[in-house]
Amino acid sequence: MELNSELDRLLAKGEVEKTAISLFNEQFGQDVSSRFNKVEEEFGETRQALQVVLAQDPDDKDKVETNISHLKDEISDLYATVTHFASLFGLSHYQLLEMAIDKVKRRQSDPNYKRYKMKLFAINETEWVAAYTKEEAIEHEALEPAEVKSIVEIPESEWDSEVEVFKIDELEEVEEPETMWVTIRQLMQSAIESDKPMKIMTEDI
Repeated sequence: MELNSELDRLLAKGEVEKTAISLFNEQFGQDVSSRFNKVEEEFGETRQALQVVLAQDPDDKDKVETNISHLKDEISDLYATVTHFASLFGLSHYQLLEMAIDKVKRRQSDPNYKRYKMKLFAINETEWVAAYTKEEAIEHEALEPAEVKSIVEIPESEWDSEVEVFKIDELEEVEEPETMWVTIRQLMQSAIESDKPMKIMTEDI
């Protein structure tokens, strides 16, 4: 195969990513928090560019071309910042793709393969369980078949809703402990930090 450009030669030698990482390290540093903030910033800019493309008038050819060019530019920036961020953890973009391919293939036979995000399941109106999967929540609470039928997941989009709970430090000290309002996300924080299934009760937490 004939190499027709400098880019082809760099790709053949596997030097493109090395060159990019070296440049990014020199120009932007290697602070993890700073680079992750940049990933979030570029994601936001890519989303904005996409929204413009989706809302554009398809008959305005010049503007369509400009908007799509802008979107491609933002995708490039996003990809570059993700690549740099990953490199801080010793990952190349080839490894990232290999990991993603492995996950997609493995989840065809095991839907829970490498699912790390804690979820929230309601057993009934007053008892909730934080767990990675519905099966894990059922096992943790040793639920009866009748209870299993009613268990539902509370989507993260609702976690910023507030619920009324008793103050923990007053439960055993007074007959009528005071209540307070907290978000579901705040209730979930302990489970997320402990990385273990945990019951969350809205009436006597």
